[in-house]
Amino acid sequence: MLELNELKNMCQPVIDGKAYYRPLLCRDLQATISIFIVGINPATPITPEEMDLDTYARLITDYDAFIEYYRDLRRQRGKTRLSPTRTGINGLTNWLQANTDVGIAETNMISYPSQKPKELRNEPEAVIERAKEIFIQVLLNYRPKLIIAHGRETLKMLGEMVDTRNEFNWVRKDELQQDDFVGFSYQNGEICSVLPCAHLRYHGHSGGTRFTQFYEQLPGFLPTAVRP
Repeated sequence: MLELNELKNMCQPVIDGKAYYRPLLCRDLQATISIFIVGINPATPITPEEMDLDTYARLITDYDAFIEYYRDLRRQRGKTRLSPTRTGINGLTNWLQANTDVGIAETNMISYPSQKPKELRNEPEAVIERAKEIFIQVLLNYRPKLIIAHGRETLKMLGEMVDTRNEFNWVRKDELQQDDFVGFSYQNGEICSVLPCAHLRYHGHSGGTRFTQFYEQLPGFLPTAVRP
């Protein structure tokens, strides 16, 4: 798990004038976080001019406070209170909180925020490389047992990470409990299962038909037993 000072160091922009990185969003930084919800990159840039580093670090480790801030920010910008992706992430998070007792974090393959993923192409290479490294640092600090990867591009990037980094190794399907998903191991031998799903912008509050199979499979992937 991360200490607050470690998190603050990760959040610091590497170039003046850039937004903070968002390594993760969670309810408790010191919790045992066993499930990661992983996307491409955060969509809400927050800059040092808008908020000091201490306040920002506290905000992203207080899920409810972040959502309230996010609602207010979008309202100030003349947008709907929640984007489709945020609505979907909240819906999945609520389901997980109701059905398992393990810690959950929201994170991204590229931890630098932009309103649209394609805007990342315009960012300096140093900004993006640092963003990718932050994800790996967070992953190795918590070593979640389950990653829910939403969107095809996320799954592709996750595969490239396992292929190219010495810290991870693919796990054969016959070593896992299920037959139709993949996973990887950390250097200590612990296994992380990877469950892909459609991008959460299609999820809405409760999933709908596009996520029927996902929710049928999900209980079998949870690190602890589903609550009765």
